Amino acid sequence: MVMKIYAMCFIILIFSKVFADMPTDVQIKREINSQKSNKAKVVVLSEGVELELMHIQPGSFDMGSTNRFFDRERPVHRVTLGKPFWMGRTEVTIRQFSEYVRDSGEHNGVHYKHPYCPLDEKGDLFGGTIYGRYWDQSMIYVNWNVCMRFCNWLTERERSSERLPLGYEYRLPTEVEWEYCCRAGTTGDYAGELDSLAWYKDNSGGMTHRVGKKKPNDWGLYDMHGNVYEWCFDSYWDSLSWCDNNSEKAGRGPLRVSRGGSWISRDVECRSAFSCNYSPRFRDYDLGFRVVLAPQLVESEENIKGWKWKDK
Repeated sequence: MVMKIYAMCFIILIFSKVFADMPTDVQIKREINSQKSNKAKVVVLSEGVELELMHIQPGSFDMGSTNRFFDRERPVHRVTLGKPFWMGRTEVTIRQFSEYVRDSGEHNGVHYKHPYCPLDEKGDLFGGTIYGRYWDQSMIYVNWNVCMRFCNWLTERERSSERLPLGYEYRLPTEVEWEYCCRAGTTGDYAGELDSLAWYKDNSGGMTHRVGKKKPNDWGLYDMHGNVYEWCFDSYWDSLSWCDNNSEKAGRGPLRVSRGGSWISRDVECRSAFSCNYSPRFRDYDLGFRVVLAPQLVESEENIKGWKWKDK
């Protein structure tokens, strides 16, 4: 009898130890929230309108490609990003951009009610184009200058609310940041099987699509391949060999880079290393952007001010 009591006490002691070490519901909830906060940052633009950015750890990758038809992509070279940053989970949507229009009164360089522009001058959905029927489609027909002003608006907005990390700003991604995020640890032409990741010429049906409807890459980023081309911060140079996140050279050329390919692009133009170049005043129906929250570049504010008047 005594032995049975001792055995029962021992079993109760073991179970109490096990359950004591198990996390409580509160602890589990805290852990989940902690993981979420480490992976994403949510910027509330208005009630029900948010902009989500994924946390990107610093690291190194091989930039460029060995494709013999695209000289700019050679040689492949090792690049290191030394600081963490956040990359927009999707391209900036029409709804997100409309908040900027309504708050800032932006009329400089945006062609409202143009057949390719999805918004009117009040920031309402124009609905007159197949490229902008839905709020969650990518914002298109915006030039580099306008995109930079959107980023500057976001920076000042978050800074005034004391939500901006010291030494960081919202801006367009550099080519290094963009390709690093597009590859998401991969080394091939694409971050996975293209049809599952991208809207492009072979599957788009001749139009832009709502963001986030294809599979994300391994870092949780959508539409890095296809849907719409995305503006980068950098000036366009004949070779990627200089690219090391060097902001001094990045901002000093007459043309700007776009990346990713679009709904009208061939598969080869959707590759991780592929790039195009345009005037900062250029706009088109397959050209949009996404933002980063990243270390401040000395040139960025100067560029915003320097180019602003040229949109008129």
